[in-house]
Amino acid sequence: MNVVGYINSFRSQEFDRSLEIKIQREKIEDFCTKHNFNLVKIYIEPPESRPDYRPELVKLINNASRNEFEKVIVLKLDKFGNDTSVKTWIASELKKYKIEIYSLT
Repeated sequence: MNVVGYINSFRSQEFDRSLEIKIQREKIEDFCTKHNFNLVKIYIEPPESRPDYRPELVKLINNASRNEFEKVIVLKLDKFGNDTSVKTWIASELKKYKIEIYSLT
């Protein structure tokens, strides 16, 4: 099964942000290896992303229509944002293409 990962860090300090991204990446990669998932890509938000604009999330949603992956793996659902309506919208957009979101926690 082809999957993608999504990583976001809200940390402002570069070291903390880099460490959090590294931890998320390792957990996603380990999970995919353990479950024999083919990790096609990991979308990592850049430091300049904002709560109202996440360029990598936009790319992920746009790429969903290509049917190149079946699941999005995240460490926690709040990596999509804290607003429940935003998370619901993201899930509904992905569901249009039969893509599931799987949270590791």
